[in-house]
Amino acid sequence: MEDDHEAIVSKANFAAAQAELARRKSAYTGERGAPSVFTGLIHCSGCGKNYRRKTTASGVVWCCSTYNTRGKRYCPASKVIPEGTLKAACTQALGLHSFEESAFSATITAIDACPDNLLRFHFQDGHTAEYCWQDRSRRESWTAEMRETARQRALAGR
Repeated sequence: MEDDHEAIVSKANFAAAQAELARRKSAYTGERGAPSVFTGLIHCSGCGKNYRRKTTASGVVWCCSTYNTRGKRYCPASKVIPEGTLKAACTQALGLHSFEESAFSATITAIDACPDNLLRFHFQDGHTAEYCWQDRSRRESWTAEMRETARQRALAGR
């Protein structure tokens, strides 16, 4: 029902506010990126769900969707795999010098992410290959700024 009672905000102000909200929304609503060559191919051997691509402060990683949404309690064996590590594993499994998306897509049908950092590659011709990858040490993930902040906190606690 229109014009039933006196308006708190004028129609012109309301329309201007709605236009501003729409402008701000369009500035922050982006389109989804193109699917990765790994999308739908990496499977968690613990729970059977697919791995998904996730951008974190330390870079792009692939993680079990159950682990990502429900936590370690529901998928305790899964590990987060840095995308660079995943590409290096694929390069080695394919016997290449560098990662090539076309060669990967033409050759690999699935990847099982198993406990103890084991990746099992399934090839078009039916054979499999395994690759064991190394976790990045925690020390390597710290920036100089993070180290200094930790040092200052330790000094303040004395």
